Amino acid sequence: MSEITIATVTTSLLVVLGVSVLLNSITSKKEDLPVKLPVNVSKPLITFSSFYFKWKLFCTALLRFVTEPHSPKYDEGIKAQSALFNDPEFVLVKTKTIYFIRHGQSVWNASFSTFDNIFFVVLRIFRTILFEFFLLSTNDSLIYDSPLSLFGVSQCMDTAQLFSSVPPDSELENDISILTGKSTKSTVLFSSYLRRAQSTMILLLQSRLNSTNENIFISHELEELIRNPDTVTLYSSFGYITFPLMEKLFSPQSFNKYQRLKMVEHDSPSLRRAYPKVKSFFNRLFTKVDEDVIIVCGHSRWIRYTLNVFFPKSSIDRDYTDKKISNCGIIKFDVQFKKKETGEEFFVCDPKSLKIVNGGFA
Repeated sequence: MSEITIATVTTSLLVVLGVSVLLNSITSKKEDLPVKLPVNVSKPLITFSSFYFKWKLFCTALLRFVTEPHSPKYDEGIKAQSALFNDPEFVLVKTKTIYFIRHGQSVWNASFSTFDNIFFVVLRIFRTILFEFFLLSTNDSLIYDSPLSLFGVSQCMDTAQLFSSVPPDSELENDISILTGKSTKSTVLFSSYLRRAQSTMILLLQSRLNSTNENIFISHELEELIRNPDTVTLYSSFGYITFPLMEKLFSPQSFNKYQRLKMVEHDSPSLRRAYPKVKSFFNRLFTKVDEDVIIVCGHSRWIRYTLNVFFPKSSIDRDYTDKKISNCGIIKFDVQFKKKETGEEFFVCDPKSLKIVNGGFA
C-alpha cells in the first residue's frame, strides 16, 4: 500500500470520526440529573483512550467556535431587563448576597491573552502547544479546560495568605470572616465545571476547607460565556474531572478537596445563551439553596455580563461594566428576587450593595 493511500485512508477515518463526534455532540441527550451527585475525580493518567477523547474535545471546541458568538450578546438580556426595572408592580420577596471570585491566571491566560514582547508571546504559545502534544496520551490538557498556571497557583496562595493578615478593625473584616467560614452566617460554595475555577476556590479558601467538610457545588450555569477552547470542559468528554498536573506537582494535598465537588440537580450543559444561563443560576439560588450568602468562583465574561445586564442601566461605574475583574479579584453584591401578583418573576442586582473585596478592574 502506497504512502498516499495510507494518508488518504487515515485522513478519511479522522474526518468520519470527527463528523460522528460532532453529530453526537448535537444529538446526544444532555445530562440533566434530578438529584445532587458527587463528581468522579481522577489523577493525571496515561491512557490509550485519551487519543479518542482529545479528538472529541477538538471537535467539540470546533463546533462551539463555529456555531457560537465570540462573546455574549447583551441585547437580549438588556431588552428583557429594561422592561422590568421600573415596573412598580414587582414586590421584593427575598435578597441574597453573592461573593464572586474570579479564578487565578490560567495557562490559556498566560499563553494567549498576555501581549507584551512579541518574541515572548510566540515563545509562550509554542511552549504551550509543545506541552499539549506531550499530554496527548494523558487525561490532562493545558488548552482544553485550561488549568491554573504556576503564577495562578501562586496568586491563589497569596490571596489566601492575605485573608489571614487582615487586621480586626478593617472595613473588610466582616467580608473576610464570611469568606473564611469564621462568620456565623450560613454560606454555600459554588463553582463552574472548569478546573481553574474549582482550583481557585480550593486553594484560596484552603483554611476554610481544612476546618469544614462542606461541599463545593459545580454548575454549568457558571461557565465562561465565550467560545475559546479553554472553555470546553474535560468532563464533557472524559466523564470525570482530572486533577491538574500542575497542582499534583505543587499542591498535591488539594486532590482530597477535589473530592468535595458535587453536581447540582437539573443542570443542563446545553443551556448556552448568556441571559437564560445567568437567570437560571439566580433562580436556583432562590428556589433550591437555603443559604442567604453564596460564594461563587467563576469567570470574567460571566460577571461582566451580570454587571451589564442585571444591574439597572448606568447605576454603577463604567469600570465595572467595561473592564475585566482581576485574577483572584472578589466583588460582593446583592441579588433581589421580585414577583408580581400574576406570578411573573424578576431578578435584579442592587447597585448600592456592590463592593470590591479584593483586587479590582483593569
